[in-house]
Amino acid sequence: MAYVNFISVDKNFVLQTDVSLTNFVRIIEAAKESGANGGNGLHERLYAEVTVKQAGYMYIYLSNDNPTVAEVYFDDFKVTQVKSPVIQTGDYYPFGLTINSYQRENSAPNQYQFNGKELQDELGLDWLDYGARMYMPEIGRWGVEDNMVEKYLSSSPYNYTLNNPILLSDPDGNDISVTNLSESQQKSLLTFAKTNEGRQFLSQFAVGGKEYTIGGEKIVYEKSGKFSNQQLNYITTPKMSGADAKTVARIWNPKKGKWIDLRELNVADVKASARSEGNKFLFAMNVYIGDDQQGNDATYDIGHENFLHVQRMSGEIDGAINDYKSGELAKRGQTGYKASAENVMTGLLQGTYNADLDHKLFVNGKNVSIESFVKSLDKLFGGNSFSELLKKDKKNSR
Repeated sequence: MAYVNFISVDKNFVLQTDVSLTNFVRIIEAAKESGANGGNGLHERLYAEVTVKQAGYMYIYLSNDNPTVAEVYFDDFKVTQVKSPVIQTGDYYPFGLTINSYQRENSAPNQYQFNGKELQDELGLDWLDYGARMYMPEIGRWGVEDNMVEKYLSSSPYNYTLNNPILLSDPDGNDISVTNLSESQQKSLLTFAKTNEGRQFLSQFAVGGKEYTIGGEKIVYEKSGKFSNQQLNYITTPKMSGADAKTVARIWNPKKGKWIDLRELNVADVKASARSEGNKFLFAMNVYIGDDQQGNDATYDIGHENFLHVQRMSGEIDGAINDYKSGELAKRGQTGYKASAENVMTGLLQGTYNADLDHKLFVNGKNVSIESFVKSLDKLFGGNSFSELLKKDKKNSR
């Protein structure tokens, strides 16, 4: 019997026992010639196609293992290597450490890896260059302090995304951003930002001098807004039951290391935030837009959430923070019944959710901002398509 044999080992010379990697192909009996003058034996093509998924070595050889003497002739033996179209792949743990990485042999490495950041492998450091500072994915820490350290006094200035890389991202090592909008909804947010009403609204949350990228365009606000101590995040989410969009307000509990929905808030959460250095409360306003909302619908939904809910809730949160720091809440707690300032603040923050009030004012035309915003959009695009969305929204809100 004659064979073409192939044996595979990995880069450490460990035998690969999978039959697709280590095996043989045998010549068939029909190829055997008989008779003194040869006969009409077939010339058989021995062929094997092997897909190799990791770096290593392959030993390929021909053999004649007949139990009796028999001549076997091989001709045109060749090995062809077809390189994979995949040059490099990489999976990551949440904090950015690589796992199951692959790079095609003899290919130029792509240094832009986790979150699209450039790997700096000089001196074997393997740091990621985020622009503002270097990041060490092995330990989930930055090499230098956060430039925005005064905004997050309750957390270490060296930790990555407040130790919550599943929910949060840090695009440049400076400020926290949870912006996770689809490309089309990014454009809708940009349309919102280009109106006078939208620009003024967003300026309340902006950090002065920081560059924001919305829908591919860069926007810089000269001064920090009155709500710049609150995060404002726009997030695409799967279609929600009974709603096209929604707003969720959260507070950061440094003791638990997670965000707490204000509807589920308790006094312990407020105390944990209050006892952080400088009473530096950290709030986030998350605006969720259903992934089925596109174009004008998404632009209108962003305006609805911002002007009906975010504006009022952020104002009440800011008022509660100021009253706490000034001692006003402590005075209220001592009037009529015994309660700490944290107890009073807990009640105030839980009460910021009041969609019924928001929609009542909206239906009665008392929310001037969204009325003006819709007029600006109709003027910008021509026609009255946004006014029609406003009428429909009022009808559904009754």
